[in-house]
Amino acid sequence: MQKILFLFLFFQILGKPNIRDTYPIKKDIKGIQPDFQDPNQMIGNKVSTVAFNFPWFEWQPTKKTSCSSSEFKYDGYCYQINQHTVNQVRTYTNAGLTVTGILYGVPEFARQTCPNANKVFCSPTIKGSIDYGRFAGAIAYYFNGELGNGRVADFVIHNEVNAAEWFNIGCANNCDVNKWVKMYSISYNYAYDFIVKEQKNARVLISFEHHFGKEFDRMIKNKSPVVSVETFLTTLVPMLKTRKWRIAFHSYPKNLLKPIISPNDYPQITFGNIGVLAGYLRKNYPNNPHAWEIQLTENGLNGVNAEMEKLQNKNLCQSYINILGTPGIESFIYHRLKDHPDETKQGLGLGLWAHDNRYKPAWATFCYVNNKNGDGPKCGFELLPYVKLVRGYNGQFHWVTTRQMPDNFKIERSWKILRDEEKDTTLVYECRVGGPNGKHTMISKDVNCEFNGNFNMGPMGYVYNNQVEGSVPIYRCSIGGVHDHFISNDNGCEGLRKDKFIGYVKN
Repeated sequence: MQKILFLFLFFQILGKPNIRDTYPIKKDIKGIQPDFQDPNQMIGNKVSTVAFNFPWFEWQPTKKTSCSSSEFKYDGYCYQINQHTVNQVRTYTNAGLTVTGILYGVPEFARQTCPNANKVFCSPTIKGSIDYGRFAGAIAYYFNGELGNGRVADFVIHNEVNAAEWFNIGCANNCDVNKWVKMYSISYNYAYDFIVKEQKNARVLISFEHHFGKEFDRMIKNKSPVVSVETFLTTLVPMLKTRKWRIAFHSYPKNLLKPIISPNDYPQITFGNIGVLAGYLRKNYPNNPHAWEIQLTENGLNGVNAEMEKLQNKNLCQSYINILGTPGIESFIYHRLKDHPDETKQGLGLGLWAHDNRYKPAWATFCYVNNKNGDGPKCGFELLPYVKLVRGYNGQFHWVTTRQMPDNFKIERSWKILRDEEKDTTLVYECRVGGPNGKHTMISKDVNCEFNGNFNMGPMGYVYNNQVEGSVPIYRCSIGGVHDHFISNDNGCEGLRKDKFIGYVKN
């Protein structure tokens, strides 16, 4: 009896874990920005994540300490309550979805002077960055899952911060990169510290658009300056110290108006070569597992007319295959649910619905891709927990991947490997031999791709180290040294050179 009483008192004192301190488990990668449409359309179609904008200038248009009944107080300051957003967040949370909040838009009292820019995208001043951090903390507190308002668990800090159009420090062209990154780091660090004070395991994300490679640093001199993600990130990370930063990436096609994606899209990173981002993060931050977690928080494909709607639908399916074939990507939030009339006038219709509520073909793909109803699951979801490992050939060279191959390659063989790590498995990478424009790829267990000049196209999945039921061995084979590589079940490499044993895979 005394033992039972002791245990009862122990657990009373210890208590259950707070909801706000437990990060929600996402069901899968499928997400959307629902544009405040009927939540049942999203919930019933097995969406796992939804994203909402939280414009700072709406929640805190002025800085004051005396609050009205339509406001709440946090850390001594008042914030307006957007009841429509609250209702939506609460509904989705109660249905088991994860909510991502995009915290952007600087109010007048906190922003820098930046001529020729949309004022709400002027960056905060240093003092304003403290206010921004407090605003982020206010949202993390108000939506902590314990106050009846629902839960926001992922926080995107500003928007596409490597583009001056969306994060402007007050320069018109030829901006100072170090100052640009420093200003963002101040804002991010304050926001991070406030957020994790309220939800210690929340994800605090750095928002980037798709100009990734250092080749784009020349765009610093553009009328609308851009810094490459690579330069921005490598400059930023030391400023974040020990904070567990993560990436919120926007992997739009190279040309927003054309819904075309390819593994040859580098130095941009798109749906077609999204693995490059995951490979880069694992290679450059090998001791920081938090850096390997990627969320695609705003991503879409143009479907502005009948011809483009067909391509939108086709490449939405291919995008799911590519993303599922890339371990580390935790969410793919499609933008947007419904076309915006102002964008369609410019030839851009990213929505799965037309602005008159007509469903495009891509809507059916989105609905059924992870759903047993209709013609789903499909587009890679039907294979989970595995992904398809393919060997392709174009008559001259081979390609190995779990993602998209160049158009002139055809599948010769395929196997299945695990998307997520299990006991006694090893991660394998797709390595482009000879650099980002190489003519073929090979499989490797080395994040550095073994040879100088090889380019990491991204992790593909996990092979078994020892044979399990239903598995077969797989070998890396080569033709003419580094001229070409392929994978095979044959220990004799089909009469050609055997490089090494890789592991076991499922047929």
